[in-house]
Parts: sequence; C-alpha cells; structure tokens
Amino acid sequence: MRTDFKSDKATLVTALYNYPPNHILGGRGWGFDHYKSPLLNILKLDCPIIFYSDKTMIEQLESFASNFASSEYKIIEFDLMEASFSEKVIALKKSKHPYDESNELKQPHSIPYTALDRNHHICLQKMSWLMSAANLNIFETDFFYWIDAGIAHHGIFPETFGGMERLMSCEYKKNKYYPENPDSIFQPTFIKNLNKICKKFFCMHHQEYPVSSSINKLLDCSVGKYIVAGMFGGSKSSIKPIHDIFYKILDKVLDNNILCLEEPILSAVAGLHGDLLQTYSFTHWYHDIKGDPCYGNLANNEKCFYKIFKKIKEEKFDEL
Repeated sequence: MRTDFKSDKATLVTALYNYPPNHILGGRGWGFDHYKSPLLNILKLDCPIIFYSDKTMIEQLESFASNFASSEYKIIEFDLMEASFSEKVIALKKSKHPYDESNELKQPHSIPYTALDRNHHICLQKMSWLMSAANLNIFETDFFYWIDAGIAHHGIFPETFGGMERLMSCEYKKNKYYPENPDSIFQPTFIKNLNKICKKFFCMHHQEYPVSSSINKLLDCSVGKYIVAGMFGGSKSSIKPIHDIFYKILDKVLDNNILCLEEPILSAVAGLHGDLLQTYSFTHWYHDIKGDPCYGNLANNEKCFYKIFKKIKEEKFDEL
C-alpha cells in the first residue's frame, strides 16, 4: 500500500464535448479552439489531470495535451448517453421540444438559442466523474478537484493575473502564462495552497444569485447558498457524502419532472447539509482591473470571483 501520496498536488478532473443547441444533449457548439487558451492555464497548475471526452473533441484534445501537459494525464472516452440519469433527462427534454430520430430539433429556429445552450449531461455528471477519480486515484494524490475546462478565460480572470481570451492562439502568447507571467493565478502554488486550507468539500457561492424555489420547496429546504460549479472538490472522504446526497436529490428532482443543471442541486445540498461544505463567497463574476479586457467598471473592494483564487494563490487565507 502506497503512503507517499502527493499532498502538494491534486488530481484535476474536467470534460470537453462539442454539441450544438439543436442536439438533444444541448450545448454551445464551441469547438476546441474556444477552449485551448484557457485550458492551457489549467495545465499550468502542473497537476495530473483526467479528461472526459468523446469523438467530438477527443482527437484534438489528445494532440493538445501531448504537446502542452507538463504532468501526467489520462483521456477517458465517455458516451454522455450512458450517464445513469440520461434516460430521465432525455425524456424530459423530449416532453418539452420535438426531436427527430437523429436527436436533432425538428424546428430549431422556433426556440431561442439560450434555452438550449447548456449540456445537462455534462453538468450533472461532474460529481460522478469526480467521485470516480477519487475512488480510482490513479495518480496517487490526496485531493481531487473538478475544474471547468474553459474557466480560466479573461472574462472573469483578468489577463494581468493569467486570464486568457478564447479563440486566442496560446502558442504565441507565452508571456501571458506562468512562468513568464509570475502574477498568473494559474501556477502550481495555487493548488498547493488550496490543499492546505481544504478541510471539507471546497466550493464557492454567489451571494446575490437566488436558489431554486421549486427545488427547495420539493425538498422542504428553507435556506441555501447558490453554489457555482466551475471548481469544487477536496479529499475523497469529503467528496463521498456530497456525491451521494447530490444524486439522491437529483433522482427526486427528475422524478418530479424538474429539469435543472448541477448548481441548483449543489445549492440544495448547501441548504440541507451546509456543515459538510467549505464555501467561499463572491458577488461579481467580472473583474475590477482597469485596462484589462472585460473590465467590469467595479471598485477595487468588490468581491470578484477571481479574488478567491488570487488570495489562495498568494496564501492570504485570512482574507477569504
């Protein structure tokens, strides 16, 4: 039995798929080029990583990872239709909109793009993929974190601190990344420091987003925090109870004909079992760095999302 686990590392888990809004799985229809510049930031964390994907992305992902990954990685082909909840989700989608035998919308122009631009299967499968990574522990780490493949873009992380524009040719922007950019949040120190403070299930919540009234009513939950799902995780022992509660709630929600993404479920977990979570709050997705792209015209004292990451990277734990 191994005892020399990598306490200064973590197994990262993410997924890349490419389905358009008119497909029954849903999605934004973004190709690999949308993700590669922010994705390189995740590789700069220098942690072993597990990618889930399928034929819509897997070939380009393998080429990218083989060129840029500085740590171990594993790509797992996973058919989203094989998810445990897939049959219920598909049935609910078909009850709302007409699809043909190829799982394409029969009348794609009659439905707003934004009504179908999220892939429910990916969102609802995140906890299962994370739990699987913790159970297998193929890279022998103490911690396991889900992280969205495109999270590190400059709409929420200032370029000053490493945020990268989508569709940018990252090969020619080395100065934006660690180590050329020592101020980048996306460097090994971030994960090392996160592991230091992670005692429960690490997650983040938006202070101003409302929780789902229909789900909370169904679960008789009167309180809650809106948990965002761009990054979360911890040790195997902290992930396991959240995983089990998550899918128990999801079953009940789907059985009551409510179709939702993962964040309302995680928010219900926070309302019912908040003692199991270690949450950090923010009020604004966009950032406050004047002169950087996507500046949100915010005062410097606003609680921006990126500041949670920045404070962890700088080991300013008392400011979280």
